[in-house]
Amino acid sequence: MTRLSSQATLNPLEQQCAVPARHHAPVCRAQKLVALRFRRTDPIAASKFFIDFGLTLVSQSENHALLRGASDQTACIILERGPAAYVGFSLAVASEDDLTRLAKTHNTPIVESDHGRGGKRVVLHDPDGVEVEALWNYARLPEFPLPPTPLENRVKLTPRVNTTVRIALDQPCTINKLGHTVLGVRRIAESIVWYQQNFGLIVSDFQLMENDPLPVVAFMRCDLGDLPADHHTLAVASAVETGHMHTAFEVNGLDSVAAGGEFLRRHKYRHTWGIGRHILGSQLFDYWRDPLGDMFEHYSDGDVFDSSVPAGYHPIHPESMHQWGPPLNADMAGKHPSLKLIRTIASRLRSNDDLSFKRLVNLIRSA
Repeated sequence: MTRLSSQATLNPLEQQCAVPARHHAPVCRAQKLVALRFRRTDPIAASKFFIDFGLTLVSQSENHALLRGASDQTACIILERGPAAYVGFSLAVASEDDLTRLAKTHNTPIVESDHGRGGKRVVLHDPDGVEVEALWNYARLPEFPLPPTPLENRVKLTPRVNTTVRIALDQPCTINKLGHTVLGVRRIAESIVWYQQNFGLIVSDFQLMENDPLPVVAFMRCDLGDLPADHHTLAVASAVETGHMHTAFEVNGLDSVAAGGEFLRRHKYRHTWGIGRHILGSQLFDYWRDPLGDMFEHYSDGDVFDSSVPAGYHPIHPESMHQWGPPLNADMAGKHPSLKLIRTIASRLRSNDDLSFKRLVNLIRSA
């Protein structure tokens, strides 16, 4: 059964969902996710984690470090000197007209790009204050080859004869590209609509709690028309702590996911969750944290959809994130108790956003 035919009968969760799956006249349509931006007190030292994770250094100075994957056309990680913080991310747009419309809509200027990337940009801020850079005409970096993938013998198909498989574990895996990023948000309906209206993102899948019209998670992809796009470029989630939740990088196959994790383990980085296979998006996944606690994912074999595929509507529960793999743990679910977390909850419960006491309790139960 195809995804389209499985959606033919109206899902009760679709009936209860108060948020549209797409906007039919957005300001522009983003083409892909191209970069994440962080501040670090020592960008050169901070770049070590990303190199060990599988990225390649593009340039560095005492004030910045830029890194990329093999197929990334511009730097996908930008580390800038400053107090440690997540700043935001960059979306590529198709034309200068897209920048002009965004600039006019938000009454903000078109400016030159920074860090020698070339091109022009418009810098916006989403409803939670995350910096969202629309980038056009940046200088394209040449691709470099991925390591060869060993032939795989399967039942009744054995192309690898008289040859063994030996995976290098004494070096990082090679990242192909930046894949997606996930944000915790205060008002999920407002955030979804903002990204739909400004960048034309399409919801691939919603996750909802029973009898709650607000989604808990929305996985959104770029609208490339007939061309397939990754299942999600951006996901937004109702979360106690807002901001960057994790960012994912594509590697070439399960061996690369496993070998990359083994290298990180040998170098004493903190493992969070995996290896497993997701349900929504289907990726083979493995999650790690950098020395400051930001979470990053190696993944392979993700779904791609063109614009014809409608949104899916799914219940959220502890087993809804993966088909197989280790159980969802407290680190991945964001349930490690701390004084900071208690203060955040107290502040959020007093604010005018999605996190009522009842919704908080239901979110904890769902996770």
